[in-house]
Amino acid sequence: MQPTACSVIAKRRFTLQLSVFSLLMIALGLFAGCTTRDQSTQKRAEQGVANPSASPSPSPSPQPTVGLPPGGETIIVIKDGSVDLEFDDAIFVQDPSNPNKFVAHNATLVSPVTVTPTASPSPSPTTCSVTPNSTIKLDAGGGRRDITIKGDSTAKTVEIVVDGGQYTACKPGRKHCNNLNPFRKVIIDTTTCRTCTPPEKCKADIRVAL
Repeated sequence: MQPTACSVIAKRRFTLQLSVFSLLMIALGLFAGCTTRDQSTQKRAEQGVANPSASPSPSPSPQPTVGLPPGGETIIVIKDGSVDLEFDDAIFVQDPSNPNKFVAHNATLVSPVTVTPTASPSPSPTTCSVTPNSTIKLDAGGGRRDITIKGDSTAKTVEIVVDGGQYTACKPGRKHCNNLNPFRKVIIDTTTCRTCTPPEKCKADIRVAL
């Protein structure tokens, strides 16, 4: 029996529809796969932004103790054209038998002494060596106006001899100063370290290890 024209057309139409349906299913499968990959990629990107790899934070630098330089040293500072003597009263304790003497125990003079001009045409500092047994003298006009700092390696002490009548609380926060006495020179063991001639003004740093 020969197929009729209508049956052939119907068969071809069914085959075409089946082919179109198959193509649509393949296209939908490809689209779904791309969407899943895109969503996965986006999720990973968001997680990367929300949780970036944390770099280790640098360790904080240790801060020096206020009032004392690093290494447990104290500095006696004698500065400017007038004399302003600064030292730690908790370290240099007043001698009960001599109110003009302040003594630090278990202490040693440390080299060098540095004398720095604070108002001078030639601001280069001068450094001078000291020993644990050195005697450092600030010439502030002679006699009671002078200040002496002595080291003693045997007793392990450093003492400051300063006249309490000459050096008083002449400035806020300063217990040992004199606005009239001149800063003339620093002498170490009878040898002049530096002379400060007006209009030059100087600052002397004398280090003490504790």
